[in-house]
Amino acid sequence: MQKNLLHELENNTSGMLKKLLSMIHNMMRIIVNIEYRWSQKYRKKMMCFFFFLLSCMDIFLELVQGLSNNCNCCSVTSTYLGFKRSSSSTKWSSSLICCTYRNVQCLQPCLQHHYYLSSYDLPKNYGLLFDVVHFIVCLQGERLDMGDKFSATTQNHPFASWLSSLLLCFAGGFLVNPLCGEPVLEVLDPLRLAIFTVIWYCLFYSPGDHVYTLSKLKPVKILLYLLKGLYYPKKIVAGIKHAKHVFHGNWIAYVCIATVKSNGSGFIKPLARLVRGATDNITESFETLKPSVTTKFCFLSALLYVLFPIDLVYIIICGLLMTMKAGPLFTLQVDVFSPLEKKLCPLLFEKRPEADHAAKKD
Repeated sequence: MQKNLLHELENNTSGMLKKLLSMIHNMMRIIVNIEYRWSQKYRKKMMCFFFFLLSCMDIFLELVQGLSNNCNCCSVTSTYLGFKRSSSSTKWSSSLICCTYRNVQCLQPCLQHHYYLSSYDLPKNYGLLFDVVHFIVCLQGERLDMGDKFSATTQNHPFASWLSSLLLCFAGGFLVNPLCGEPVLEVLDPLRLAIFTVIWYCLFYSPGDHVYTLSKLKPVKILLYLLKGLYYPKKIVAGIKHAKHVFHGNWIAYVCIATVKSNGSGFIKPLARLVRGATDNITESFETLKPSVTTKFCFLSALLYVLFPIDLVYIIICGLLMTMKAGPLFTLQVDVFSPLEKKLCPLLFEKRPEADHAAKKD
């Protein structure tokens, strides 16, 4: 009788403990979901804290419930962070080790996915803001390219100045659309065109040139260039997606379209110079003759993402392009291609004396 009472008490206690732990577990899931959806300020800290608590709770629940044959570690955490996890049949003795190991292993891809979503969603959710940054940086480059002829061009030929600036700011669409068999002028969205015109007028014709002077301050330039560096990967991914709808399975076309879309202003610069009448140095701006550092980085990034379309590669691309754009402001040498080109080009493309001697004989 005492054994029956003890057995019944044990069952009741175990059942109550299971219910209590399940209730706590469900409450934590609700808290996590609320925190993930609504909290912005403490998301990273709360994510790590709840990750640890939920991992411990998962392990303890497995122990209390007898640790069935399936190791359900990270069940709540993986659901919370959006990861699919395959269950594996293990024994009771190895389940705790498996749970601990997989919870630790889950942290790195979770953070990678978190950073990927942050870097990918920012230009997507705040598209107009990033377009404004893009317009400002392009117009700064246009003024710098005009040089001493800026005053004469803007005062005597305002329409030519506006049109050349328009070509630079919407260069990706102007070049990619005809390559993909789409209308060229489809890129001219009325809202963005109006925003571009206002920014162009403020940077080129503001009283005392205060707007342009403000945009050239170093803290402002750092912010603009970092956002512009984050804008390049968005254009690369958009170019790849655009090309996939037209050129099915042609990865060379994916890379070319993504490169042109991300750095269209570099490719269209000769036409922009021609529009405003700057024909004396037009050949210096051809990307085919002397590719810019931006074109090289965009080409490399597009190639990497076409070959390895994963979160980690996208994060690396964001870091590379942000460093490429903002690095020169901190006197950082970002042109890593020139030393390699100086060594390889003479070996691969320089004419050998034997070839010259054979050509003379012929």
